Amino acid sequence: MQRVKGLTLVELMVVVLLIGTLLAILVPRFYRQATNTVDGARIVANFQYITQAIGNYATDYGKYPNQLSDLNARSYKYLPEVSISGNTILLDGLNYNYVFSDSACYGGPSLFVSGVPTEAYNEVKSYIGNAIKWRFDDASKTIKLCL
Repeated sequence: MQRVKGLTLVELMVVVLLIGTLLAILVPRFYRQATNTVDGARIVANFQYITQAIGNYATDYGKYPNQLSDLNARSYKYLPEVSISGNTILLDGLNYNYVFSDSACYGGPSLFVSGVPTEAYNEVKSYIGNAIKWRFDDASKTIKLCL
């Protein structure tokens, strides 16, 4: 009698168990990495959105705003769908703060966000690199953009 080659039920169960174990280890890592990338990209996009509004204001009035609330105090709203309180904008759970005169930016205005989650902070830092207008504080996880 000829023997049929194939996997036994036990061997098949072992293979399925190994594949399941590998997936249980790897899938959360890939998900976490993808989520952090989105967070870092969202932070950079928020900086770009706010700085564009500040730049538009500066172009129209010939000077930077004294505070962020000036962006929506005029007849034209530079950030219409954003709630501004003084010099702070809350976007995606983070407070973006504006400083009219910042010594770290040679007396010019700056925009910064503090308390960024570590993974998102590292993502932004690696994305931006050593760009001249950006400052990073590793201790407080603060990202600053000099305008």
